[in-house]
Amino acid sequence: MKKTEKMACGALMLALILVFQYFTAFFGSQLVTGTLVNLALAAAAVRAGPGVAATVACISPVAAFALGIGPKIPFLIPFIMLANCVYVIAIAAGCDRASKANGAAAAAFAVSGVAVGSVLKCLFLFLSTTLVLKSFVALSAAQSGAVGGMFSLAAFVSCLAGGLSFLAVDRTLRSRRVDPS
Repeated sequence: MKKTEKMACGALMLALILVFQYFTAFFGSQLVTGTLVNLALAAAAVRAGPGVAATVACISPVAAFALGIGPKIPFLIPFIMLANCVYVIAIAAGCDRASKANGAAAAAFAVSGVAVGSVLKCLFLFLSTTLVLKSFVALSAAQSGAVGGMFSLAAFVSCLAGGLSFLAVDRTLRSRRVDPS
């Protein structure tokens, strides 16, 4: 894929992330919104590469906050950015390894990239918010509850579901690809 195509893919995934957050806000469900956001992050990681995906991972929480649809606590944005980067890099690495394998091994590498990325993202959020953020920032009870929800089981499930959903859609689309010649 050419550099301009990768950048266009990254811009599309960023736009999708913002649209997903805007239109799922009325659900109030981290599972719905998180799954769709993580699906777009996984798509960026695999289709545009880890560099473009990391850029999308960093811009999306800032843009969402600026639009009033993202994180409500601005101090969390750098941690979300880094956790998203960890997620996309793990997925990109797993899928890169999968592209060099065949059959069940390829699927195992891709799925393990999503699983490792999901665990690392939630673990990073947990450690950064409990060890760093709470030491320097006084949070209200509501804010503390919101922070707790970020690294809950729902956050892990939404990471896993988003990544695995992307793999399923990607596999389906690849199997139906028609040769234009």
